[in-house]
Amino acid sequence: MKRLLLVMAAVMLCLCGCKEETARKKTLVMVTNATFPPYEYVDMGKIEGIDPEVVRRITRKMGYELEIQDMAFDAIIAAVQTGKAQIAASGITVTEDRKKKVLFTDPYVVAAQVMIVPKNSPVKSAADLKGKRIGVQHGTTGDTYVKENIQEPQRFQHGPDAVTALVSGKLDVVVIDGEPAEAYVSKNPQLKILSEPLVKEEYAFAMGKENKELLDKFNAELRKMKASGELAKVINHYRKLNSKVKLTVFLPPENAIDGKYLRSMMEQLAERFDFRADYHEGGQEAVAGVIQSDVKQIIAVAIPLTQDQKKLLPYTETLILGEYVLVVPKSSDIKDFSMLNGKKIGAVKGTFADRYIEKNIHPAHVFADAAEVLNAVVSGKVDAAVVERKIAEVYLKKDKNLKMFPENFVREEYLFLVGKENQSLLKEFAANMKKMQSSGDLKKILEQANTVQNAKAIRSEVKQEKVMDEDSLWGGIKFSFYNNFVKDQRYTYLVKGFFVTIEITVLAVLMGIVIGFFVAVIRSTADLTGKLKLLDGLCRVYLTVIRGTPVVVQLLIIYFVIFGSVNVDKVLVAVIAFGINSGAYVAEIIRGGIMSIDKGQMEAGQSLGLTYWQSMREIILPQAFKNVLPALGNEFIVLLKETSVAGYIALQDLTRGGDIIRSQTYDAFFPLIAVALIYLTVVVFLSWLLGCLEKRLKRNE
Repeated sequence: MKRLLLVMAAVMLCLCGCKEETARKKTLVMVTNATFPPYEYVDMGKIEGIDPEVVRRITRKMGYELEIQDMAFDAIIAAVQTGKAQIAASGITVTEDRKKKVLFTDPYVVAAQVMIVPKNSPVKSAADLKGKRIGVQHGTTGDTYVKENIQEPQRFQHGPDAVTALVSGKLDVVVIDGEPAEAYVSKNPQLKILSEPLVKEEYAFAMGKENKELLDKFNAELRKMKASGELAKVINHYRKLNSKVKLTVFLPPENAIDGKYLRSMMEQLAERFDFRADYHEGGQEAVAGVIQSDVKQIIAVAIPLTQDQKKLLPYTETLILGEYVLVVPKSSDIKDFSMLNGKKIGAVKGTFADRYIEKNIHPAHVFADAAEVLNAVVSGKVDAAVVERKIAEVYLKKDKNLKMFPENFVREEYLFLVGKENQSLLKEFAANMKKMQSSGDLKKILEQANTVQNAKAIRSEVKQEKVMDEDSLWGGIKFSFYNNFVKDQRYTYLVKGFFVTIEITVLAVLMGIVIGFFVAVIRSTADLTGKLKLLDGLCRVYLTVIRGTPVVVQLLIIYFVIFGSVNVDKVLVAVIAFGINSGAYVAEIIRGGIMSIDKGQMEAGQSLGLTYWQSMREIILPQAFKNVLPALGNEFIVLLKETSVAGYIALQDLTRGGDIIRSQTYDAFFPLIAVALIYLTVVVFLSWLLGCLEKRLKRNE
């Protein structure tokens, strides 16, 4: 029976292993550099764009799951070479040099390298580039072309970094792929793209040379997508999506009294104008914050704002859908709006006034139309009525027993605003809204959104005034802070990156202490006794190599060379790399601590009958560790900062989180300052702990 159970267990384990292997084989890894719109970019935490969508569709048809990893562009070819990934997709240009390293699929796009310059730049064509400060994304064909045909360029890890440098005046021109260039320029209107491309090229997906069978199957599906027009639809969709005007809408919560009504109205407007809608909840500061976040956008405000708050928003158009007034009997004791609490207020059911009264006072007594509401006031069924001004004026000419408060009780209005670079876009939008008004289309939209049942006179007032300089220091800080951290919850990139950084640092320093301890003991023993010469020699080589090479190079060697053909978790790779690096420095710290102990201590131990190793364990090491604890704490602090290069292997650490934010906002100040402050805060806290530890050690002496 026992044998039968053992056999069954073995079979089950084999089956589980087979299933696990099958599951593993069913997943393909695609690597990309997601700072290259419309081909790949991060949207709400997910990598989107032409390349991810095409690869998703093809791999799905082939029966595979797809995992997408974001890493530096100059590392993606190496990733498929070493088997870390099966597909590289990042607007990769087919070149003869790259063909020697990887396999390429059929080309799917013909693109061009273009030149981005400031609008007032003297650079008019490629002939003017010689001697200018030229920026490129490192590892791209633009990098290669400029180096081989013009001069040595200034290289940047990401395209947005080069564009940011151009905007700030650190460069004269940026050479980059055409379509990402259009996306960058649309968000930086002080820039332009020169009409003449620098060079044309073809994009394809890259695979490792061992994946010939996968390449053939992939190409077969890619050709089907081309023939059916599916590929063209995907490409056009993302090109159009990235070129659309963005309608950023600020709404009350959907469960608010008028939440669904307002969202429905804005959705219909976005569809009518072919805008790319983005919905938010927030107050005046949140509204002001997005003015600079995407230049090619209109911001719609459907939340209550005070007149003072409105004055802080530049370049606005006010869309007025209705003015409502309060009507009461002439003998009424209601003298102002503050006296309405506890009164019976009538309104037309489903109107803006109905919802406003319910939200701000108490539920109204509702009627089918305005005539019924006013008749209810005359008959005494209600104490007051809130109706449209024009209707009230007509009715009061017939009935002299009623009176109307001259000021508006409430006005249904919505703000549309833009940044200073988009005033023409606002004017065009206002003109189109007037056309919708005259054609009756706007009325239909309002009716579909459960607006008032009576016909409305809709007018639009455009005011082009700038009360507050949006480029002022305080205004710019508020705008930038919201755009970089609050919008789309971008702060989560820093939060997730922080925990990855801490995880790597803690595990790596523990590994470094273990390695350093053994190396230090071996080297100290060799120095004190002349023994363990072979091990001492190996330790010296280890120390020389590790301390003599940059940690980022060690990280890349471990990831792409040592673990090149093994699928290992990247956090583990980083822990090993930084642990080995830290071990070299910890070894010398501990060795210094051991050598600082007076030789007489060892001799005293041996005179008591202890062996060398017993004396080391019981006498020397405890004193040495006490002496070097502060130095080990400092090593922890140094290692924390060194982990900032973990992004080179597509790990989203703290620094990488800041890079992702920069690639979306094209703003270097806040993301970098935030990353620096987080590191500084942690370092200050650790330094305080070290200070406490040192004081305690001194008291115990």
